[in-house]
Amino acid sequence: MHLVCHVKCCTVLPIICSYSYVVEKQPIGKLLFEQFCNTNERYARAWAFLCKVEEYETSDDDGESRRTLAKSIASLLSVENDAPCTSSDSLWCSFLSEDFIEKFTSIANDASHESEPSSGIFFEAYKSVQSFLADRSFRKFLETHYFHRYLQWKWLEKGL
Repeated sequence: MHLVCHVKCCTVLPIICSYSYVVEKQPIGKLLFEQFCNTNERYARAWAFLCKVEEYETSDDDGESRRTLAKSIASLLSVENDAPCTSSDSLWCSFLSEDFIEKFTSIANDASHESEPSSGIFFEAYKSVQSFLADRSFRKFLETHYFHRYLQWKWLEKGL
């Protein structure tokens, strides 16, 4: 029989609670943060953007795959296709300037028509969206049952 510790006993564990550690280096942290993001339309769209860019970058220089992914990334950034989030009146990417969005929509559209789309073209946009998620949304995540599940997992990992 496996015992699961109550969340309160997990809070005494020395755990690193940074976005880069929990989400980028811990597979269970990444999964639970994704589940948290999916509870908020704005965070879900930002997470989807990061996933598409990661998929684009790891597509092994397959031109057709990258063109398709570039179209998908362009549609995620396209203000015309974006409806305001139900939780606020702003667009999911309103933290980015219009010029920034236009620049990367244009880059994505160009990449969707190139025979061999380049890698690294979305780096700046990726970092900006990642910074958005690593800030306020990650602080909110730390207050949820998703993070408590992460703590419980870490407690079980340590065999306490």
